[in-house]
Amino acid sequence: DDKTVPDSMGVDTSKNGATNLDLPRERDKPAGERQSAKEKQDTIGQVQSDNSLGNPADTKLDRSRGERPVSSSPHCSTSKIKVSTTMDNTREEKDHGGESNSVRSTGADSQTLICVCQKQKSYNPGSFSIRCAREGCNREFHPECINVSKEDAAHPKAQFFCDSCSSSKEFEIVLPRVRRNMRIDYNSLNDGHYTAKNSLPQKGTVAFRKFLREYAFDPHPFAKISGSMLNRKYAEKTGLKDPVLIEKPDGLGMKLPDGPMTVEVIGDAVGRFRSLDVLDVVSQTEVTPQWTLARWVDYFTNDEEKKERILNVISLEISHTPLADMVSAPKMVFDIGWVETSWPKSPMLNNLNFCRDHPFTKLQYPKVQLYSLMSVADVYTDFHIDFGGSSVWYHLFSGAKEFYLIRPTEENLKIYQEWANSPTQNLSFLADRVDECFKVTLEVGNTMIIPSGWIHAVYTPKDSIVFGGNFLHSFNLDMQLRVHDIEKQSFVARKYHFPYYYELHVYALMAYRNHIINQNTEYIKLLGPNEKKAIRKLAVELEAGLRHGWLKVSQALKDSVDSCVHD
Repeated sequence: DDKTVPDSMGVDTSKNGATNLDLPRERDKPAGERQSAKEKQDTIGQVQSDNSLGNPADTKLDRSRGERPVSSSPHCSTSKIKVSTTMDNTREEKDHGGESNSVRSTGADSQTLICVCQKQKSYNPGSFSIRCAREGCNREFHPECINVSKEDAAHPKAQFFCDSCSSSKEFEIVLPRVRRNMRIDYNSLNDGHYTAKNSLPQKGTVAFRKFLREYAFDPHPFAKISGSMLNRKYAEKTGLKDPVLIEKPDGLGMKLPDGPMTVEVIGDAVGRFRSLDVLDVVSQTEVTPQWTLARWVDYFTNDEEKKERILNVISLEISHTPLADMVSAPKMVFDIGWVETSWPKSPMLNNLNFCRDHPFTKLQYPKVQLYSLMSVADVYTDFHIDFGGSSVWYHLFSGAKEFYLIRPTEENLKIYQEWANSPTQNLSFLADRVDECFKVTLEVGNTMIIPSGWIHAVYTPKDSIVFGGNFLHSFNLDMQLRVHDIEKQSFVARKYHFPYYYELHVYALMAYRNHIINQNTEYIKLLGPNEKKAIRKLAVELEAGLRHGWLKVSQALKDSVDSCVHD
């Protein structure tokens, strides 16, 4: 019969109520089986807690907290289980027949227990029940009712805490975790093995590639547009907050080589004497001393050497070389990029001409607009944010690439900053610590725009050649300044900063000021509300930089800031 629990018990179990208990009334039970008042309240409280969980399909799982998808049972309500880990010096194998202080196997003398499913039933011999490990709490549950696997339940060192006793107020099982120790073993690059001392496989190994293939990345939600749609109006409308994919270069207004492109052609066009930074994929550190492009070409074309050590080049800037005559950025970059629109052209050209005659003279402008990236198969670049919060255009000319992208929320940026400054950075996978990490696979001919602040890692399934570049612009101004703050707080070495960062901000403000003062009506018509807001923000930030002393530019540029802000 449908019964209604009295109001004093706090739960309505009629057909119109949220809960329908089918429990025998206490007065109908034999005296030895009646529940005490405390046991009765625990039972009802657990029903309320269980019903508050809602539909598992509507519940967002937090991978960073170890939550697992909820599985339902025909007789059980559903609930979330939080999986935690404790440090252990040795790897423990799962023992399906073992028991822990939290788990016991009911023997032939079956026992009667109350679970979240609220069913009184006798257990078959050999079935598991999980008991809360907290002293004084004797609550027990079916593992399947609270979404605990038999493997985890049977772990000899597992500890289970019920939702009343755990600090998170969720069902929680604590499993031992392997202690990670830093180790580099180049012999494991091709054998696919890694020791129990590292629960995360070493980057560059077969095991790590398998780890990436099997990792549960999130499908990306990013827009795919035609090349003709990527323009200033698109930037104004969207604010370039999310990455965007363009499958074909048609309509982008970019220039690409007509024929095939090889590392030998790049070496001849740029100059094989050119020095470049080479990255060791296993340790994610630079190889010293610097290599020449000639040595890199030899390495890239030598299959045996590539098997011995996986290396990568990500910083070959090719502006003002014969190769730059074959490649150019999408037109939108020339329309909104500060270097392209604001940096004085005459001083830049004079400096370039002087540098041709004096090769060791430092270039005096931000030379970051055009890169050639040459990656051998199985290269992996760990999670990072491009310097100065710059945006990136990225065109895959040959090969294949996989991107793993994390949204730059304030929480994710803090997590990234802690991870990047950790001495054990190479031993953990950043995607494990955040809610979402999106996977994007690029094919030949694809172009992607990565906006300011997006945290990303890159994997190269096969030898690839990419053209790309960095650019600062007004639509991502807030995020650009936020990333620059992170760089300062993290004491990033100056060589890894966006070159002439402060000067470029001043020149950008001066360019806006000149267009407005000169009443360039055609240009002013192009300014949308988002860009106008960014201009005001830029003026405010630079004025604050003058006041607080962090705007490190020449006195002439400081005077220009005063003039621009006044105007």
